[in-house]
Amino acid sequence: MKEVGLVLALSLVALSAAGQRSVFTPEWGYIDRSGNLVIEVQFHLARRFSEGLAAVWVDDERGSGFGYIDKTGKIIVRPQFIRAKEFSEGLAEVSFGDSRGGLWGYVDRTGKMAITPRFDNTFPFSEGLAGVAVGGVAVRGGARIRGKWGFVDKTGTMVVEPIYDFVWPFSEGLAPAQFHGKFGYIDKKGQWVIEPQFGESWPFTEGLGSVLLDGKWGCVNKKGEMVIKPQSERPVVFVEGLAAVLIDGKWGYMDTTGSMVIKPHFAQAQNFSEGLANVTINGKRCFIDRTGRTVIDNLVPSVPNLGKHGLVTGFSQGLVAVCIELDFLVGMKETRWAYFDKTGKQAFPTDFRAAGDFSEGLAAVKVIKK
Repeated sequence: MKEVGLVLALSLVALSAAGQRSVFTPEWGYIDRSGNLVIEVQFHLARRFSEGLAAVWVDDERGSGFGYIDKTGKIIVRPQFIRAKEFSEGLAEVSFGDSRGGLWGYVDRTGKMAITPRFDNTFPFSEGLAGVAVGGVAVRGGARIRGKWGFVDKTGTMVVEPIYDFVWPFSEGLAPAQFHGKFGYIDKKGQWVIEPQFGESWPFTEGLGSVLLDGKWGCVNKKGEMVIKPQSERPVVFVEGLAAVLIDGKWGYMDTTGSMVIKPHFAQAQNFSEGLANVTINGKRCFIDRTGRTVIDNLVPSVPNLGKHGLVTGFSQGLVAVCIELDFLVGMKETRWAYFDKTGKQAFPTDFRAAGDFSEGLAAVKVIKK
């Protein structure tokens, strides 16, 4: 679904740059948890709601590009951006595209440009600060690379100088940062709390930070002590008290003490969401509970290789979006998605060409043309 959106967005960008209206028919709207279409189909692209607003692409008398709507479908921020992300802590990352050098800035909920576009790349605000990259060089496609990363506050002031090769957002008071090829963790003054020594490091969750050492992932505490020895082939990220880990090619789950509570035997696994986790068992896409018991067995038996292609999301507000039909010979145009509840039953009869997770009571959907 992301790939289809990217292709469509690039096509829309080209038409807008040429001063032409889009030839694509709007196919996106929003449904509620009962499956009712509460915001009519009128958008070329639509994203999830965050802090009461959602980014949508329109190309009509209302504007051209991404703007933001409220939950009634009213345009709150005029469509004008080539790229737009979700709101976080009152600000959203936006870019006008190549017309202004492809640089990123931040817009507030009224549409005012709170921080002028001047960054090569950005992260959303987290704990009052946002990671930004500057000093990069433009490459084909509008991206900018080889910049240095620092952090700005909500006034746009650089409060942590851009000296890092890369950073992740702050979480639990610390941010992963890369310096001279090694990762560690810094505080909000840019001081090293855990010295750079790892191949990679990820943001802290539930008191632990996942780090890569000698080719395997483990976890450190905020003192930098290795409390879960490196053993996983993928990052160890705790959600709802458990983390999916890959050991010798099989997935299982461990708790924050490092104890393996569900032994590795899954071909694929995702982190828990609302008490359930999406796993692949013997080629079947299933959901398990925290004890490892299968509660939804073989969710979509009609879709071959569903586990391989990962076309199942996690539960969000009691429902999960699932690909129920996929024809690789004709491409994503023949994809069909539906929503299922925690009993494994389809929540409502309507299905869609594409479907997003529920957020703040609504989900973006691409309707099937009749």
